[in-house]
Amino acid sequence: MQDLMRKYKRYILLGVIIIIGIPFVFWVTPGRARQMQGEFGDEVVLEVGGVPVYRSQLLRQLDQAVQQQSRGEERVTYRDLERNGTVQDILERLTQQALLTYYEEQQAFDFSQEYVEQRLRDQFKNEQGDFDAAMYNDWLKSNPTRNWNQLYMDIRAQIARDLTMALITAPAARVMDSEIEKRVVDNRTKMRVRYVKIAPPVEPTEEEMSAHYEAHQEDYREPSQLTAVYVHVSLQPPVPEEARRILERARAGEDFGALADEVSELPEESKNGGSIGWQQPSELDLAHRKPLFEMAPGEISDPIYGPGGYFIYKVENDRANEETGAREVLARQIYFQTSLTPEERQARQAEAQRITDKAKEMGNLEAAAEELGIEVKRTGQFTEASTEIEGIERFDARSFARGVGAQEGDTRFNVITGAMNLYVADAIERVEGPIPPLEDVRNRVREDVVAATKATPEYEERVQEFVDKIKAEAKTLEDIPTLCPELEAAIGESQEVAATRGVVEGVPCSQLYEMVGRGEPGVMAGPVVNGMGETFFVDLLARTDPTEEERNADDWKEELDRMRESELSRQERTVLQDYLTDLLERGLQTVPVKRNDALLSQILGRDREEESSPDEAPQDVPPDTPPA
Repeated sequence: MQDLMRKYKRYILLGVIIIIGIPFVFWVTPGRARQMQGEFGDEVVLEVGGVPVYRSQLLRQLDQAVQQQSRGEERVTYRDLERNGTVQDILERLTQQALLTYYEEQQAFDFSQEYVEQRLRDQFKNEQGDFDAAMYNDWLKSNPTRNWNQLYMDIRAQIARDLTMALITAPAARVMDSEIEKRVVDNRTKMRVRYVKIAPPVEPTEEEMSAHYEAHQEDYREPSQLTAVYVHVSLQPPVPEEARRILERARAGEDFGALADEVSELPEESKNGGSIGWQQPSELDLAHRKPLFEMAPGEISDPIYGPGGYFIYKVENDRANEETGAREVLARQIYFQTSLTPEERQARQAEAQRITDKAKEMGNLEAAAEELGIEVKRTGQFTEASTEIEGIERFDARSFARGVGAQEGDTRFNVITGAMNLYVADAIERVEGPIPPLEDVRNRVREDVVAATKATPEYEERVQEFVDKIKAEAKTLEDIPTLCPELEAAIGESQEVAATRGVVEGVPCSQLYEMVGRGEPGVMAGPVVNGMGETFFVDLLARTDPTEEERNADDWKEELDRMRESELSRQERTVLQDYLTDLLERGLQTVPVKRNDALLSQILGRDREEESSPDEAPQDVPPDTPPA
């Protein structure tokens, strides 16, 4: 069966996606949506004209928004999403989808059983586009108890949705070939530009720097040194059964490289029989790599937990490095990606919360841990900016340092979420950092004074005076240094850049191309301001247009096709969004909408203030990609 799945995996996955997938932003076909509550006990958040929107649908959208808006260790909550308007946007989108389903049902589309069966068979075609009976029959055998009534219902709903989408987006079906050709030309054009920055020099006096330093000494204080005690709850998932089976096969004598190619969950191009070449230990090695250098040639490791999953290593040979004398090993690996289930993660979060509650109750983590029978550990010294802390997993160090440093008052003992563990910690020692003398931070003070001066309205007025003078009197960039010697301005030149991609001095190339790239070299334009507020005048130094040979190449035609498809998709999305917006405005006037506010409040955690709910918990995202 595994061989069968590998052989037809791409086709079967494609078929499944086409059969049960919904275009654009729709996840649940009407037929399936009607039965989810009965099958899974899912609760209804919204009901639009009798069409339900379920809790699971809302949670999927909320979790996706959490992942998109979180930055590093700073993870947003559902309450944050509500405050910034994201929840309202999601609810409107779900309402639009339900309205669309409602109007589809009003159309009462009817498709013959023969047509529905043909749509099913269309998913089982070979690379030549012909129906593959063997693949279809194998799929039939894979699940003898398949619910055919439900499957046909889903396909009918999908056909109805496809038809609806086609009718809605029909006005977007026209794309001008001349406009597409122009875009491809722009994409293939290269250019070099020249520029002059309009930045009057600022040189702070000793008095200005001393005054700034005296007024802002705290800004230069070195970080406090912290020492903490902590307990942790591991986020390590259990070893997959597949990993145990593969380990048995490998130790029984099967070819390790062949097993790696068969099951290792790495991109195909990275498998290479699991080979990772010659490896030598490093101070920066993560914990999961260290056993690799303790193994003898021929030895196969147990599954070892690392970034995002488990590794099985085999050492094939070893040698002494010619330069350092350190032992190196020639090795292979098999990688299994895995994570905690939502239920497992919730249980571990509950355990960490139990420790937090006890520590807050007793006002002392060590006493709470003793009562709970949990080991307490102690860190070495660290600062809030530390990326390595003695006793803490490297992937967790940044989160741990910031979390401990921020805890005070009511936030003391709050759970700190790392990539590998949940921590309950307490800073038992906090040594305030010293304020260094001015001489030791002179360069920082000077940079700060210059930046503060350039942010003043007076400096902006000086820049504008130069801009006005240059616009009135300069004809070319060469005129600027002569006309305004106090600027100490120099003419800079860019490397050759793509006309529509990248940046020059913080200014998008596409913006420069529109300003000067389509014209003749030497014609000055400006001013243009980059994202840091710096002002420039520019001209075109040289432009390289696509050659006739490039225009006649196959990849040119392919890019035309891709660009045409992309523009058509863009127009379809625009038409669809306009339709859905209008649908929402009209539908809410005529179609009854019921909203379960109590359930919404429970999901969003409105009654818990800043406390995290299980649904708001971070997902088990690997802290790094596995090594190739």
